[in-house]
Amino acid sequence: MIVMNTLLAIRKRLKVSQTELAAAIDVTQSAISQYELDVCVPSLSVARKLIKFAAESGVDLTLDSIYQVPSENPVGAQEA
Repeated sequence: MIVMNTLLAIRKRLKVSQTELAAAIDVTQSAISQYELDVCVPSLSVARKLIKFAAESGVDLTLDSIYQVPSENPVGAQEA
């Protein structure tokens, strides 16, 4: 399962509002809100637009930094 709880942190690093980010990557402000709330996950094409916008803003992003997969064996978990 892909977790998209990092978009808010990315947006704050970019120092833009939801509306500004939405305009920059050609989605709605509502879509940005839904990504930040983990209601849905951005498509690969949206993620690529986000990476391009971030690069133009001097922030280095990768697909891995956008799509984070939870560890199968979280720190502190005991193996059976």
